[in-house]
Amino acid sequence: MIERAAVLTDDQGNVIVDPSALPENAGRHGGQRLTLQRHWEPAVEVPIPEGAGGHGGGDALLLNDVFQGHITEAGGDDWLERPSDWKDGLRSISVGLMGNESLRTGQPVSLEDLDLGVDLSR
Repeated sequence: MIERAAVLTDDQGNVIVDPSALPENAGRHGGQRLTLQRHWEPAVEVPIPEGAGGHGGGDALLLNDVFQGHITEAGGDDWLERPSDWKDGLRSISVGLMGNESLRTGQPVSLEDLDLGVDLSR
């Protein structure tokens, strides 16, 4: 997915912040592309449904989740479990912490090795 193929400026030299506000000749077009290639099989293009608005419709889903308490437009359950809580944020940060510790020590690092004092198992 290419959100910003180039950093462009307007007529006054200001950087165009909204990546969707690109002129037609600004770079690559066509939205997102997902190519799947399983072992020993040919590559295939997988269509990606795109919603309206920024980030392929993801911004609207995020705002629904934050301000209305549900991520789906119809208000139903999200089978992809996209809404995140503070533990999900900590899980995400933990990946970087484990990677940095592994680089520092040269050893594998598990989540338990971080001893964060919080059960992050699912």
